[in-house]
Amino acid sequence: MKTAIIDDSQTDLQYIFNALKNTKIPALKRLDIDYFASSEPLMGQLDQYQLFILDWFIDQRTGLDLLNAIRTQCTHEPAVIMLTSNNNVEDISTALLAGADDYLVKPYREIELCARVFNLMRRKEGSTSALTEKNLTIQNFTFDDKSLIITHDGIEKKLPLREYEIAKFLFLHLGEPISREMLYKKFWKKEEKYSSRSLDTHIYRIRNQLKLTAENKWQLHTIYGYGYRLEPVDKISFKL
Repeated sequence: MKTAIIDDSQTDLQYIFNALKNTKIPALKRLDIDYFASSEPLMGQLDQYQLFILDWFIDQRTGLDLLNAIRTQCTHEPAVIMLTSNNNVEDISTALLAGADDYLVKPYREIELCARVFNLMRRKEGSTSALTEKNLTIQNFTFDDKSLIITHDGIEKKLPLREYEIAKFLFLHLGEPISREMLYKKFWKKEEKYSSRSLDTHIYRIRNQLKLTAENKWQLHTIYGYGYRLEPVDKISFKL
């Protein structure tokens, strides 16, 4: 799910980044996040995002101004969480009536932020078929179950069925260690013979076809004696 986080305090942006980076909720590792310290660079691309986390006060615009722009300009219905240091009931009511899905009052704990984001993410994905089974998009990788094509940065890769299914499974469990046994049980039929060399070959091909390498900001680890783990290389860049 493509997510925009907007806060003119880099300290607060770093706090949010650390919360989402260190979360123990695996689903949150599927978020594709852009961080903004100013609203201006975001205005022409609001429709690209499915989730917004907005601070109440942002440079020349307020979070409420940006919320109104999101609700009037977006062709879909993105989820919005408002962050505010003001525990004023009237302000909170105003935000909710203007279209915010949730709010958090500063200071908040990391675990609370992650729980709120996960709840909205689950509701959003559960109500949008394009984000569940067909044409699932995770971290800018789009999976088309019908054609078995995975698209990233405009490049399409058609994979054999088993490799497609393994790749999609790994993306759905970003950051989680996945055992060989689990992959065998899920993607090999009971009557099929399989070997660790066969699975290693599939992983090798997936890594090369999708360019899941450190230079491309990805790591598909082999966990000795256990299995594999796929994760993006963490980075944060503030857009001013």
